Amino acid sequence: MTQATGNGLYLHGGPGLNAEVERQWFEGRVGLDWWSQPAIAPTDVSPLQSVVDAAKARLVQLNQRHGGRVYIVSHSVGAVIAVQLLREAPDLIASATLINPIFDLTEAMVGLARRLISDGIATPPLSEAMQRPVDRRTGFVDLAVMMASVPARFDLYWSPSSGRAKDRYIRLSPNGPAVDFDAFTRVGAAIQDLAPSLYGIKTSVPVRAIVGAHDPMMPQDALAYVHERLPLATVSVVDAGHMATFEQPQEAWRAQLQRTDLSAPYIP
Repeated sequence: MTQATGNGLYLHGGPGLNAEVERQWFEGRVGLDWWSQPAIAPTDVSPLQSVVDAAKARLVQLNQRHGGRVYIVSHSVGAVIAVQLLREAPDLIASATLINPIFDLTEAMVGLARRLISDGIATPPLSEAMQRPVDRRTGFVDLAVMMASVPARFDLYWSPSSGRAKDRYIRLSPNGPAVDFDAFTRVGAAIQDLAPSLYGIKTSVPVRAIVGAHDPMMPQDALAYVHERLPLATVSVVDAGHMATFEQPQEAWRAQLQRTDLSAPYIP
């Protein structure tokens, strides 16, 4: 395990992804530990809990290093790991910032597929698949595989005004972050099993959700989407797509990390 750095823990999206692009983009400029979630053993019968346990161990490292509570910042499906840490280790956490939070992978993939169809860039197999019921536990895998053959799908992750950020992301990761497909499938299925319980979660830890107004994987009513899960969270909608981590200025990150009272409106 690499040494923990920064006064906050970053929980990247995924599952099966890593924080390599974030590490290159922000290293040394934002006080976060750009931690990549560990590989999951093929024999692991509790893959999601193993990721949560590893994140908790990393949180303990940071807590000991900095002598007190630290911040957690998540992106996309990393919000599920963040919520589990809020449930299991609230005394270690100063605040939680959930960027583009996704709590249901299949719901998110359905939203992206619908956007591809409405924009006229979906493949015939994807359009046909969307005419049938989608299995909520495993449907995210089938949809992700079908959408992988549509290169333009990645354009939909970004807001219309994010050209420079998107170009820089592509330069840093021309083929996108490497995906561990086994982890995507197995951890993703475990997230789908957990999803029905991710409602009405109250915590004394201040929680803020930052939602991109152009995120195709979020429901139109982002406020209700977050508050159904985290009724005490503050929700801010910003000019971004699904990649608000990169589309929002780094000064916003620094301001978040320096504040423990997150009740005021978020100003990018």
